[in-house]
Formats: sequence, structure tokens, C-alpha cells
Amino acid sequence: MVVTINYRLGANGFLDLPGLSARGGGNYGLLDQQAALRWTQRNIAAFGGDPGRVTLSGESAGGQSVCALMASPPARGLFDRAIMQSGGCPSLTSAQATARGKSYATAAGCGDSAAAVSCLRAKRPDELLAAGRDFGGILNGPLPVSGVPELPVAPGVAVRSGRFTDVPLLIGTNRDEIRKWALPFAHATKEQYERVVGQQFGPHADGVLARYPYGARDRPYSAAYPLGALWTDSSVFYGMGGCQYQRLADQFAARQPRTYFYEFGDRNPPSHGPTQPGFAAGAAHAAELPYLWPSMSPGPLTPEQRKLSRAMMRYWGAFVRDGSPATHRQAPWPSYRHAKLMSLLPGDRSRAVNSGAYEARHQCGFWNGIDYDWLTTDPMYLAQRAGVSAR
Repeated sequence: MVVTINYRLGANGFLDLPGLSARGGGNYGLLDQQAALRWTQRNIAAFGGDPGRVTLSGESAGGQSVCALMASPPARGLFDRAIMQSGGCPSLTSAQATARGKSYATAAGCGDSAAAVSCLRAKRPDELLAAGRDFGGILNGPLPVSGVPELPVAPGVAVRSGRFTDVPLLIGTNRDEIRKWALPFAHATKEQYERVVGQQFGPHADGVLARYPYGARDRPYSAAYPLGALWTDSSVFYGMGGCQYQRLADQFAARQPRTYFYEFGDRNPPSHGPTQPGFAAGAAHAAELPYLWPSMSPGPLTPEQRKLSRAMMRYWGAFVRDGSPATHRQAPWPSYRHAKLMSLLPGDRSRAVNSGAYEARHQCGFWNGIDYDWLTTDPMYLAQRAGVSAR
């Protein structure tokens, strides 16, 4: 049984302004998801489903929602296992969300704080959408708001401190998670690349550049490839991919023995969306989705990829059924408590590998030893600010 839901997006789902409502400010989309879970509990038996075996699953922003719901007290008891694909645990404080809300109101022509809510309600839908252009980017989009009844503590804090719904968890990422988002830096010069790294990592920039040098032979993607690699490995996109994502899996596994971690590693998957000639996106964000839902694949899978697709569907199906991805006639997938994760590869090459191999591939010894912040500016704006020309 599969239940898919709609929830409010953008400003409709995550706007936080004083006086907007009695509760839920900044978390209307999250409350919609909880309403859908309550509906499922009440009604799924009528469709032949089991309300005692509900699996919550999401990818990207959906994965972030899964983490937020695991940290939300009102959602406890509404699901029995969870799947997080390529989505971390970011959130905003109430103060941050309110500041964003006021910026949105000003962009919509409702800068008077006292009258902002009534002013917004009088706007046409197209005016509200236009005002929200900066309310939905890769790194400036809406996030759940913590410090409120539906999310008392930030999801990341809830995971670290054990204040989350403790259910079996399948969690994973893609090997080249952030690479496609570095495409705005196609044609960037060595000087532009190094300047951006310096602005982002400050005193650690020399160490970053030593490990991720400008790839002079990879023209025109001499900057895009190393940026995609270091953004993946450092997890600066809301904690997705790389080393911080592995730490997140560690934190879950420390409290939940049935935590299963994977890395999707097919670096030649069918490609979604426009790209640029000669650019190899690798196992980028969302690349695993056609393997779980082949009908949404943008192109045919090779015979080896079809084998991987069938294996992944069996693993995911077993987890939904039993809370464990154990299957017959496939490579065993141990708990991450044993410091092993599943490397998902085409053909019959999927296997459990030691976490040390993952750490070495993503240079986690380096990233785990320095302090740095997540990015808050979308790559397109970063490239424009650096003066990168699109050719």
C-alpha cells in the first residue's frame, strides 16, 4: 500500500509572521504531513493496509521532512519505520523564520509589520508567487521552524540528544550528491574558483584547495568538478551527502540498532533535466529515484542497471515489510551499528563495505577536523557574484 500526499509548499507552507495564525507558524507544511499520517492511521485498514506498519519515506526535501517528523512530538506513534534519502536535518529558529517572513512581506509590498498579514491576504496569487522567488531556492528555501510545540528542538539537536521517534531507519546518500549544482561554475577560471573557496572556508581554504585543486585538464568544468566534490564531501548543502551525512547516520545508529546506511554509486545513471555537453553528473542528487520507480526514468536502464533496480526495490520492500532490508539471494545488508554500509552498484556488485572506505572516499578525516558553516547562497548567485560568465 502506498499513500502519496500533497502539502503546502513555499510561503503557503512555511511562512512565519506574527499574527498569521494561532499555531503552526512556519510549519504549515509539516502539519499537513502530520494530518496525512493521522488520516492513514484512521483509514488505511479499509484499503487492506496495516496501521501498525506505516513507513514514512522521503527524498531531498522529503528526507528533511522525515527528519523533522521524527523530531516532532505530535507525530509520535503515527509511523513505525522511516526512510531518509538524500535529506538532512536542517531547520530555522523562530527568529530566523520571522526575519525571512518579514523579507517576504516586504517583497510583496506589505512592509508595514502591523498590517503585513491583512495586506498579504489581499494580494493576488500571482503577486504572492512573484514575491516568493527568493523563498524557494536550493539553499534559501523554506525549512521547518524549531522552538514551537510541533518542533520543540531543532531536528539535528533532537537526533544528537535522542529526542526523536526511535524506529528502524533506512538512510542513504549518493556518491556525487552535489555535483550537478556546481554547473554554474562551468567556465570559471582558476582565480574565480580559488576566490570562492577562500570566501567560503577562510583559514581552511589552503587545505581545501590542496585536496580539491582546480582541474585544468577538465575544461570547461575545471572548477565545477572540484566544487561538486568538495561541496558533496563537506555536506555544506544542508548537511546532505558526504561526511556530515555519515555522522548523522552514526547518531541514529547509536540509539537505533536497526539503522541501515547506503551509498548509491552508479555514476552513469539516466539523467534528469538539462545538463551541458560533456558534463558527467555522476551519481548526483536524485539519481537513485529511477531505480526505485523505473516508470519515472528519463531513459532506459541498461541490463546491469535493471539488476540494480530490482535489487534496490527488493531491499526497500523488505524494509517496509519487516523493518530490515534482509532479502534472499542478495548481498546481506548489515546494521550500521557494525560500521558497514551498503554500496549500491550496477549488476551484481552491490555489497556491504566498511565505513572507513566511505570516509576515505569523501576525505572525512579532513572535513571532520575543521569548523565551517553550511552554504546559505545558491550556486547561481555565487557564480554571478564571482563574475563567472555563462558561455
